[in-house]
Amino acid sequence: MHPWQWVIALGLLVIGYALGFVITWPVALLLRRKGTEISRQFAAILAGPIRLLVMVLFARTWFEAIHPSVTAGAVAEGKTLPIIVVTWLAVRVVELLRVQTAARLRAKGSMQADVLLRPAAAAVKIIVVMIALAIWLENLGFNVTTLVAGLGVGGLAVALAAQKSVENLIGAITLYASAPVRVGDFCRFGEKLGSVEEIGLRSTRIRTLDRTVIHVPNAAFADLQLENFADREKVWYHPQLRLRCDTTPDQVRYILVEVRKMLYAHPKVDPDPARVRFTGIGTDALLLDVFAYVPTKDYNEYLEVAEDLNLRIVDIVAECSTGLAVPTQAVFVEESRRTNDEAAQAAAQRVREWRENAELYLPSFPQEKIDALRGSIEYPPKGSAKRNELEA
Repeated sequence: MHPWQWVIALGLLVIGYALGFVITWPVALLLRRKGTEISRQFAAILAGPIRLLVMVLFARTWFEAIHPSVTAGAVAEGKTLPIIVVTWLAVRVVELLRVQTAARLRAKGSMQADVLLRPAAAAVKIIVVMIALAIWLENLGFNVTTLVAGLGVGGLAVALAAQKSVENLIGAITLYASAPVRVGDFCRFGEKLGSVEEIGLRSTRIRTLDRTVIHVPNAAFADLQLENFADREKVWYHPQLRLRCDTTPDQVRYILVEVRKMLYAHPKVDPDPARVRFTGIGTDALLLDVFAYVPTKDYNEYLEVAEDLNLRIVDIVAECSTGLAVPTQAVFVEESRRTNDEAAQAAAQRVREWRENAELYLPSFPQEKIDALRGSIEYPPKGSAKRNELEA
């Protein structure tokens, strides 16, 4: 090409870029002022590939007017600049879609959305660039089919070598899609317990109760039986009382009624269901099964409530002069049992009064009595430091 042709071609590019700048600058400025990540991505698309696209379209429209040489015309027919512009625009659009998808996932609670979206977006960008390169080579006259066939054989070998990595990547996608556990959740996986710290592309990092770290490949982790403790809305309180075999029937009835009243009245226990049942007679104990739920997600709070319930049950057992059984032999001295006999007689007298007044609520309490008892127990108990803090 002659020098004057070069000058005019460069002038066309400058004029086309100026035209694109005038068209896109006001909108790009408004988008940047919004300050959001999505608006910045839109502004980047306008300031980059869209301006270049306007420049290329303007230059190509007037390029034939300068009567380029055959070589220059052949290069122009290769559509190098249009392919670059379209490829750049496609890459920017992929990045914009990644940002939008990540924002939606974070709004739904998936805080590590970028862990999967970034490599997925990078893979899509690579595919876009490869397709653009193949189209460009085809326009220049190369036989792309032979090249693609050669790459296919090499890709098969790479795929076989990366089989485990692909399995773990699919496992990561499964964990993020179905979300059986999330980062920060405390869970049981297989026979172990721990908190999930990170779900990566290859493995999941878990902090155990021993404060050690376990890295489990995603493919294996997704196939394990996962029990997520963070998703429960209440915690199961389920102790088994083992009373001494010398406990009298009236003492058992007293304990059954009083423990049920305590569960129904406790403000930190869900009364439906809340039950105590005399479930069996063992060789060394009478078995009472306690079943209730503490409506909290905080396990530390559950431990506080369970401790209070345990203390109240121990008090009830002690009130009727019996005790919890231990797998050992005991020698009873009659003289030392006189005081206990008085307490046992008091419990039996209480049971008789319940019978006479038709208030022996066995095998179940009436609903109106449960409603009357609900929340009547003071918790935290009077005199505790926690109660004093709440009252202060």
